[in-house]
Amino acid sequence: MILHALLACYNRREKTLKCLKSFRSQEGLPGNIEKKVTLFDDGSSDGTAGSVMSEKLADEIITGDGNYFWCGAMRKLWSEYKGNDNDLVLLLNDDVVLDPTAVKDLLSTWEWSLKQNPTEPIIVGAIQSNDRTTTTYGGMIKISRFRPLALKIIGPSGQPLPCDTFNCNCVLISKKTMDRLNGFDKRFTHNMGDIDLGLRATAKKIPIWLTPGYVGCCDENVTSSKKKSFGERWKAIKHPKGSPVSETLYFYKQHSRFLWPLFWVTYLTKRFLYLVLG
Repeated sequence: MILHALLACYNRREKTLKCLKSFRSQEGLPGNIEKKVTLFDDGSSDGTAGSVMSEKLADEIITGDGNYFWCGAMRKLWSEYKGNDNDLVLLLNDDVVLDPTAVKDLLSTWEWSLKQNPTEPIIVGAIQSNDRTTTTYGGMIKISRFRPLALKIIGPSGQPLPCDTFNCNCVLISKKTMDRLNGFDKRFTHNMGDIDLGLRATAKKIPIWLTPGYVGCCDENVTSSKKKSFGERWKAIKHPKGSPVSETLYFYKQHSRFLWPLFWVTYLTKRFLYLVLG
């Protein structure tokens, strides 16, 4: 069986190398598992692609022009994917350092899920901060039936936990399921694409499970808390790595049904207050 890791990178050479090495050095895997890696390097200028090639950490490298951002890179990876229907795919962020038995734990949770339900699941790896004190990324649950987009990240509990959606920092999914979901929506540039994928999976009754324990480390990607000027705030709102207005509107319409105008007004109000007050 092929386990194919797909990940994107941009000017984070050391982090990318560390991530790939942690994947290549996984322990305790069944003998029938063959690991492969395809990396999308979106025009890095720090020599990431060359270093990855020289250390033979990827089977294939696809290059971009610096304008793909995360969702665009993942769509490109999927459009170029040449695997078989029986492949398992690991969607992995290049700043995650996997624990030595991470893949083994993901596969164990996969097998456990199939015993409960024959539908192929999506397994989300629980990720903690580098100091191992905080859950940073992983599975999310809805916290209110009246607020369908109010999501809360959950930490592992020692047993698989059901999720409504997820961050795509470390996600095990089959090629069949990815095809069934038509991959990442082309309307998203950088943010929201992974959460959208998870919500669409839930709508199709595809089981989503969080691993019983943590599978790796990655600090939360947070913006600086220093006071920004009006111009900096305006630029942040418009930037593809923020929450572009048109993409946010599309996301609300897709996943909050008839309530989307209410959430939309709330979003615009928050954006206005941020722009004016900081």
